[in-house]
Amino acid sequence: MTSIIAIALMIAIAAITPGPNNFIVMTQASAAKPAAIAGSVGAIVIGGAAMIALATSLTSFPLVEHAAPWLTLAGAALLALLAIQQAFHAGSPQQSGSALKGPLALLAFQWVNPKAWIMATLIASAGAASGYPSPMLVAIFAIISATCLTIWAFGGRVISAWANTSDRRKWVERGLAAALFVTAAQIAFSQLGDIGRQ
Repeated sequence: MTSIIAIALMIAIAAITPGPNNFIVMTQASAAKPAAIAGSVGAIVIGGAAMIALATSLTSFPLVEHAAPWLTLAGAALLALLAIQQAFHAGSPQQSGSALKGPLALLAFQWVNPKAWIMATLIASAGAASGYPSPMLVAIFAIISATCLTIWAFGGRVISAWANTSDRRKWVERGLAAALFVTAAQIAFSQLGDIGRQ
C-alpha cells in the first residue's frame, strides 16, 4: 500500500516543478496585488481539486485505469511542446505577460492544462492503489499546491526585480522553458516504465 507520506511527496514534486500554472502565478506576482494573486492560487487549487475528484471516480473503470499511463505520456509530450514554444518566444510581449485575466479564466484553463491532468491522473492512480478516500487526497493536494504556488509567486517578485531588462527577461524565460522540458522528460520516462510493466 502506498503510504500517505509517499503520496504527499509525489504531489509536492508535481506541484513545485515548472508548469503553466507556476509560470502564470510567477508572472502575475511581479505586477499584481496580493489579493489578485490569492484569487489565482485559489482558482488553480479549486480546478485541480475538481479534476482529482473526477479522475478518482473514473479509475474504477478498467479501461481508464489501463489508459492512464498513455494519457499521462501524451500530457508530457504537450508539456515538452509548450517548453519548446516558450523557449522560441522568450522575451516577446505575449510571452512575458499572462493572457489569462481573472480567477474564472484561470479556473477554466485547468481543464486544458496538460500538467494539471497529469497531476490529477497520478494522484487518482495512487489513491486507487492505496485505498485512501478522494476527500483526503483533495485536501492534501489543496494544502501542498497552494504552498508551492505561493513559493512561485514569491519567486516571481524576486526575479522580476532582477530581470528588468529584455535580455535578462529572455534568459529567465529560456531557463524556465528548459526546466519545464526536463520535467516533461522525467514524466515521460517514468510513464514509459509503467507502460513496459503492463
